[in-house]
Amino acid sequence: MFNQKLNRRSFLSGATGLGMLPFLPRLVSASSNGNPKRVVLIRAYGGWDVTYCLDPKLSVNGVVDGPDSHATNNGLDVESIQTYGSAAGNGGINVMVNNEKRPNVDAFFSDRGEQCIAVNGIYVGSIVHDLCRLRMSTGYRDIGGPDMGVIAGVEHGQSGFSIPFLDISGSGFSGDYSSSTGQLGTNNQILALLDRSITIPGEIGSGQSYPTFVPSGSQRQSMTNFFTARQQILNGQGHTGATSSKRLEDLEVALLRRQSLLDDRSLLLDNLTFGNSGSFNSQVNLAATLLNSGFCQSIALDAGDDWDSHDNITDQNAMYDDLFAGLSLMTNKLEENGMLDDTLIVVISEMTRTPRLNSDGGKDHWPVTSALVVGGGLDGGKVLGSTDDSINPIGINLSDGSSNSTGTTLNYDQFVAGIVHASGADAAEWMPNVEVLHGFVD
Repeated sequence: MFNQKLNRRSFLSGATGLGMLPFLPRLVSASSNGNPKRVVLIRAYGGWDVTYCLDPKLSVNGVVDGPDSHATNNGLDVESIQTYGSAAGNGGINVMVNNEKRPNVDAFFSDRGEQCIAVNGIYVGSIVHDLCRLRMSTGYRDIGGPDMGVIAGVEHGQSGFSIPFLDISGSGFSGDYSSSTGQLGTNNQILALLDRSITIPGEIGSGQSYPTFVPSGSQRQSMTNFFTARQQILNGQGHTGATSSKRLEDLEVALLRRQSLLDDRSLLLDNLTFGNSGSFNSQVNLAATLLNSGFCQSIALDAGDDWDSHDNITDQNAMYDDLFAGLSLMTNKLEENGMLDDTLIVVISEMTRTPRLNSDGGKDHWPVTSALVVGGGLDGGKVLGSTDDSINPIGINLSDGSSNSTGTTLNYDQFVAGIVHASGADAAEWMPNVEVLHGFVD
């Protein structure tokens, strides 16, 4: 169902001229937790090895090869399992640490452990990157559903935001809500739309550059007048079918969002570089700025690096260290702005790596993964779900996330439904017939 909500600023400035339909906010339902949150969705693309962090496995009878468990480097590179957040009374989070190779992991959990919930043993049912990314982001098996950040943006961000959900990662899933979402482009191509003096070179040797035509102010106004008149005509024709109504609503929302984006264009022009999407830390700084300014309600980032470690699994040492350095920066920025307790930071990767090393010293695809949820005022310092020594899911009690050998396997859709519920949205509406993983907020 299309969420009939609109940007407040655009509504006030454009409602009369555009012949608004009756956009009414939906009341909080009994199936939501009644506490709306922003969502910062961070994607580690390629499949992280969960044994390097959230689901530690030192060698067990030669079956599981834990991260660097056989390398000591004169006693400096010793893997150990540390427990964080136990002061919260929830047993704590066991994390694999190595203060020589991954010092930022220990530093982050030492500082934020009581604000974290780790989720282990999420079964994704595939080892295909694109399919697993879709499932872990949306909870759907097929393309068409919105990801968890989009849901938070649509539910809570229709009033007062230029773009309810902004995808910096470049690989989000908007579903039917593209009129309330936006992407910057892999190289910040959005800047060329906001500043038409920026030129994009054509094919090498063509001598061509784009745009080839930039409309004048009067021409832009003529186009706006045309769209407005066209919209009023269509509204007056009384299209009542679900598909027609949805398209008209999308058109109206898109036109209003366009103007709001143009009004706030300086936030992007001043903080982005055309042709360079920037490091993870630069994305974090941008995200904090845009969230604090009210530009967007929720946002998605790319953790950077290629985590698809088939030939050298030890590459993930640096990847994890960079990821948790960025997470420390993200939590600190949000806390400085008084936003951390109202923001769910959700860190996911589409799969993990096999229990055993392959012949190249790397690990291949494994259809299970972990996730980390930070902030949001969570009663943290705990773990939901678990795996055995071969990284196979152990049964779980969905009512609280506790491990139970007779319980159900934790599926990707149940995890996503749990995040949707924790964000204050109605999981039953967005993901009907999917059981919710509880334990985040209740």
